[in-house]
Amino acid sequence: MTANKVMATDEQRQSMAVAEATGLESIGPCPSHLGEAWIDIPLPNNQTSRTKVVWPRSSGKQCPLAVYFHGGGLSVGSPDQVLAPARGFATLFSCVVACPSLNQLPEKPFPSPVQMAWESCAWLSDPENLNNGVLKDAGAGVNPERGFVVGGLSSGGATAAVLGSISGGAASAGVKEFAGLTPLQSPITGIFSGIPFLATEDMLPAQYRDIFKSREETASEVAAHTMRRDLE
Repeated sequence: MTANKVMATDEQRQSMAVAEATGLESIGPCPSHLGEAWIDIPLPNNQTSRTKVVWPRSSGKQCPLAVYFHGGGLSVGSPDQVLAPARGFATLFSCVVACPSLNQLPEKPFPSPVQMAWESCAWLSDPENLNNGVLKDAGAGVNPERGFVVGGLSSGGATAAVLGSISGGAASAGVKEFAGLTPLQSPITGIFSGIPFLATEDMLPAQYRDIFKSREETASEVAAHTMRRDLE
């Protein structure tokens, strides 16, 4: 049974990789007014997060920072999935956008993906890491005091919402899953959470339970099933 689940997850990852490659071909190369590059964010326990960074070229100023997590049920997908909105944010808001990779279920059981997402944000919250690294000769810098927004799509949006709750006091309140995390060097100033996975049926008022159908409608999808099992 486990082997079948892993195989199905691998198939979904392959399918997502094909979809992402098609999307990259559709949006084309990086526009001339932007810069973008891959970096590896160092994480605890000798782990890294492969992260795509996008910035406005030759802005000549310190930019706000946006961290944007991809979707995929915490089990599939990569930062390439959200490259188009990352470019849009960098263009419209003159901000630096970092899109980290999320650790993937089932190999990394929950809450490991969220813990590692926090650690990525903690590293990014120190502006020197970007300013003395990928942005050193980029003509732009990052200043989280001008804004440090964390967001994401789908499971990435759920992750962003959870990170906001950690920042708001879950860690200091002694929630064991988030004890010992690296402190932020700059506070999160905003959360942008797109279609997040936040509720279970037991949490809903009775009048809404008959329209809580998305889990049943996606029961055959391994990514959704895996995330539901781990979250519930």
